[in-house]
Amino acid sequence: MLNMAYRKIYLIILALFFIIFCIVYLNKESPISNPEWEKYSSEYIKKHLNTSIVYPDSVKFEKNDSVISQNVKILFSVDMDCSVCRIKFAFWNEFCESMFSKYKIRVPIMAYVSGVDRNIDERVEKEWDKSWAYDKNEEFIIKNNLFDDRFQAVLVNQNNMIKLIGNPMHNPDLAKLYEKVLLRYFKEK
Repeated sequence: MLNMAYRKIYLIILALFFIIFCIVYLNKESPISNPEWEKYSSEYIKKHLNTSIVYPDSVKFEKNDSVISQNVKILFSVDMDCSVCRIKFAFWNEFCESMFSKYKIRVPIMAYVSGVDRNIDERVEKEWDKSWAYDKNEEFIIKNNLFDDRFQAVLVNQNNMIKLIGNPMHNPDLAKLYEKVLLRYFKEK
């Protein structure tokens, strides 16, 4: 009974944290009207586009690493110890479901998961049923210089070149661009 009370308190605290995060995030000045953001993001994107993705050496693949061999794929990073970061799973699940329901396309997608490895399999499987790899040392982020969370998602082509970069969870227009690029790749197939 006491354990159930702690669970409810934990869920309430987690919900409050999420609400506060949303309020703070949504009340920030729009990046579109911020010249500093425009300059920073433009330089960041130029620096990464058409560069080769570097796959981590020390990654322990947990589920379906065949995504790497696909002609086009989405790769993104998630810190399992960050409750807000794990929202990426919900976004990408919805994105993949939408692509399948609209176009019957199964998006090749892989999450590079970091965090404390205690029960990592169980923790990931509760939120993600697609390909993922345990990247304990965050080598995916480090080797690809993806330290900014807003750019920890990439669309990579058959030559492992980054063709799109950015977390579309933060930008609906970018989500549409991911959809458009994926459609083009699948039509060419």
